[in-house]
Amino acid sequence: MGVNKERNLFARGADYGAIMGLWLSAMALSFIYVDKVAPLAIVALVMLTLTPVVVYRYQRREWISSQSKATFSDLWMLGILMFICGSLITGAVTYVVLQWIRPDFIMHQAQMALEIYKSPSLAETQIAPTLESIIKEGLLPTPIQMVMSLFWSTTFMGSLLSALTSAIVRTSKIRRQP
Repeated sequence: MGVNKERNLFARGADYGAIMGLWLSAMALSFIYVDKVAPLAIVALVMLTLTPVVVYRYQRREWISSQSKATFSDLWMLGILMFICGSLITGAVTYVVLQWIRPDFIMHQAQMALEIYKSPSLAETQIAPTLESIIKEGLLPTPIQMVMSLFWSTTFMGSLLSALTSAIVRTSKIRRQP
């Protein structure tokens, strides 16, 4: 693989990553605002379900443009780059929301979880007292800690997903266009 091919792959990964960043940001915002607008739960779940299709389409585009010569690792790297770049954008958007627009979000979610774990069916678990202690002692994660966790988990899961979709793309037949 020559330098130009690598650079082009990285450039395309970054370009597609910008689009992936918009996709992931919309999904993250849907999850963050689901407590305010209930139908966003459906939007978020549909987007989550369609994420493999989005990745597959970009990898397939690369596969076709390479005339079926892109290696598994090329396609996988494209997907990884898409998720890294996309996660950076999503992290910035999520940080702004959690830090300045909805600074009470993390506390609100923890209090809702505490109420659920205090229910009679879950009262025997040690989760409620532990969560209550975490809230009282101010040990909830900060917005930047949440964003970093989001970044790493999204990048890792995106890497696994990209490996799977790369394998699927490489086994698919290219439809020749006239």
